[in-house]
Amino acid sequence: LIRSIGRACLSQALASVFEQDVPVRILVLQAGGHAMAEPADPPEQVSLQVMQPEHPLARSAAANGLLQHASTEFALFLDDDDWLLAGHLQRLMQALDAHPLAPAAHAGVVCRSGDRAAPQDLHVFDEPAPWSAMQLGNRLPIHAVLFRTSVVQAAPALRMDETLSQFEDWDFWLQLMARGGPFVHVPGVSAVYFLDAQVGSGHADTTDPARQGHLQAFGRRQLQRWQPTDVASLIEQHGRLVGDLVHGRQLLQARAADHERALLAGHAAQQQSERLHDEMTRLRAQADRVQAEQVQLREQLGRLQDEQSQLRQQHSRLQDEQQQQLALRDHLLDQQAELHRNLTAYRNEAELLAAVRLDHLRQIERLTADLQALVGSNSWRVTRPLRMLSRAWTAVRSGRLQTLCHNTILAVRQESRRHGALGFLRRVPHYLRNAGRLVRVLAVRAPQMQANPFANALPPAPAALRLHPELEPAPGLLDAKVSIVIPTLNAGDELHWLLRKLAAQRGVREIEVVLVDSGSSDRTVAMGREMGAVVVEIAQAAFTHSHARNLGARAASGDWVLFMVQDAYPIGDLWVYGMLSYLLEHAAAGVVAASCAEFSRSDSDLMYDCSIATHYRFLGCHELDRIGQHRGDDHMALRSQGQLSDVACLIGRPLFLSYGYRGDYAEDLDLGIRLLRDGHKVAMLASVKVIHSHNRPPYYYLKRSFVDVIFLVGLFDDFYRPPCESLRGLVRGAVWIASELARWLEQAAGFRDGVLMHVEVDRWLDAVQRAHVPATPAAAGGLGDPRFDACLQSLVQSIAPLAAQGASEDREIRHFVDSFVARARHLSQFMSSVYGPADARVRDSVADALPKTMAATLGAALAFCYLDRDAAALQGLQRQIVDALFDQLKQGV
Repeated sequence: LIRSIGRACLSQALASVFEQDVPVRILVLQAGGHAMAEPADPPEQVSLQVMQPEHPLARSAAANGLLQHASTEFALFLDDDDWLLAGHLQRLMQALDAHPLAPAAHAGVVCRSGDRAAPQDLHVFDEPAPWSAMQLGNRLPIHAVLFRTSVVQAAPALRMDETLSQFEDWDFWLQLMARGGPFVHVPGVSAVYFLDAQVGSGHADTTDPARQGHLQAFGRRQLQRWQPTDVASLIEQHGRLVGDLVHGRQLLQARAADHERALLAGHAAQQQSERLHDEMTRLRAQADRVQAEQVQLREQLGRLQDEQSQLRQQHSRLQDEQQQQLALRDHLLDQQAELHRNLTAYRNEAELLAAVRLDHLRQIERLTADLQALVGSNSWRVTRPLRMLSRAWTAVRSGRLQTLCHNTILAVRQESRRHGALGFLRRVPHYLRNAGRLVRVLAVRAPQMQANPFANALPPAPAALRLHPELEPAPGLLDAKVSIVIPTLNAGDELHWLLRKLAAQRGVREIEVVLVDSGSSDRTVAMGREMGAVVVEIAQAAFTHSHARNLGARAASGDWVLFMVQDAYPIGDLWVYGMLSYLLEHAAAGVVAASCAEFSRSDSDLMYDCSIATHYRFLGCHELDRIGQHRGDDHMALRSQGQLSDVACLIGRPLFLSYGYRGDYAEDLDLGIRLLRDGHKVAMLASVKVIHSHNRPPYYYLKRSFVDVIFLVGLFDDFYRPPCESLRGLVRGAVWIASELARWLEQAAGFRDGVLMHVEVDRWLDAVQRAHVPATPAAAGGLGDPRFDACLQSLVQSIAPLAAQGASEDREIRHFVDSFVARARHLSQFMSSVYGPADARVRDSVADALPKTMAATLGAALAFCYLDRDAAALQGLQRQIVDALFDQLKQGV
């Protein structure tokens, strides 16, 4: 990224980039406001783009203009009067590849002045630049640093402060360190910073009267950025420097006094013996010089011999590395050829399958047409009574009619015993609606088998149930140190209970707690330090789930890192032992990480309990421990096998540091999938659990469901996306369901004790499916969450200008109604397995869960509508509405 004002020295800067041995994209911004000379053509591996703004730009504005167009993985600023030496970019890229979590790397730069053809070296910048040292002085010339654009462009994007006319690059480096951590130092000079002898460096001229103003402007930026820990570090650094200066001054004064006394004492004797020993002194001095030269020659010879030996060793190592690289290249070429052959075969097979599929579809269409013609024929209608008589006679002869009567009597008796006579009568409409399916089931006679024909082919018995460690004999001590990393923000008094519980853990040699706090205003930070935790503080604006946990892992010192959340609570004092012992026992099988299932808190809501139970049944760890491995790349296999949970996730610290979390959402699932694809295995444990749950309002479930769908569709190519035919129809269906639900909740508040709430919910859902949605949208709101009600009202207002869309709108209404009914029936099934006859608490739980179910249904539908906005007929105002919804609903989850 080159800021230029059209100076002739730009050609030298470009030539130094052309000589780099890595592919480069050069962006030159002409900030001087006038046309510049056409630059030389770049070599093949270099692309060059020149940007001409409409008006002249200051230094910071020009840099920000270049940052907006930076699209490569790494970026480096280069002023048009500086240049790079050979290998500069390659050295920095290698350093960043070796440190994947570092935001930037910097190399040494020599400062030169005078004639450009034969300049003089003034100073070398080749020292590490830690955070504390960078507070009071910029150690980094602008082209010394290669930085990751992903860290700079992450929201909110980092930019140079355009209010600073000087020190803007110093301020930019401090912003980047605050967000991404320390820079990597690559020793050795590989770039040149040219200082004009007439103009100087500008801000470095202490005689410039404007310099104090620039420093004050930068100082205001520092005061906004400094934390108490930074000020304390600067105070300690200043104290050390003052102490060293005073000590050095005292030593110089003492040596000067000794030297003066020696001169006074020997002055008289020196005058007497000066004439006698003058010749002897001269000869001795000459002999000393000859002897010193001999010693220097011997030392130089020894150094040359050592350097020659080192060069031989380096040459041998380079030859070995070159042979290894050649072998690796050949292996990669073979793999590439094999992959190309496989890809060709897969493509051919896919084309063949596509042709077969089309042929099958054509056959299905022909057979369907023939079947419809047959069913619609007169002969088929005339012979219908004969077919009915034939089926009846067959049923009588085969005994199916007797079986149907017998099984019906048994089923009526069992249902009456299960639900009571009154409950059975209430369910009669349900039995009648499903009469066809029930008759087919009841007409089947149970097989009578004298012996088990598969006795010799039974599968092996499942593994023994693993008990919680506290139900087993007293365990031994695991020789390991576990670092528990917890992101915090205003954790409150519950943090004290959690830290006390973690301190009481047994069975592990050492437990370390690392809190990564993002700007708590309560006693979270002080409480953590009082209870012995390592506390890492970051700005709230710098927080993401991945970044905070990565910082915590780097600050930890344990062999293992266990990620938790601040509102979780371990069950038992052997909780950490239980998770670690499982990993150690299954390490030989390739298990490298483990999470444990959640046990809901007593204040958890019905919606959360249902979601958690469904989730852990999907993962296969509702009752037994489960080991996940790579079984396929479809989303069902990857999600069910690779799920980890940051509520409690244990992994070896060196392995985690080699992967790290990434992204702003579902970073734990992403890590699990990457581990599986690299051949590792992960575990979800039911034998140990952690207490954790939430009681969220409907508006949260709306946003969470929206973001879930956006994330899953973006992560998995095969995730099904139902089309959205009409935004107006979607909103009408949602508002109608909300109004019907509000009316039913008013009725449900008056239900007497003893009714079965899942039966009442099913009865209402049956009525909803049969009902007709009115043409005029009902009034939105009334579900107990002001933010969710306001969102519904906003949707109604947004679709008001849209014209009716006929059949497509009706289909979208029905699609939303069916989606809500399906989710609500799932909730009802869970209720039937948990709740008995209703009381006030059960009625309140159901009244709380159904609006959340409706909100989750709406969030998913809006997400599918947003993702389908290009394929669907969403143009003009409809497109603007869904784009605005995306910006609103993705925030804060």
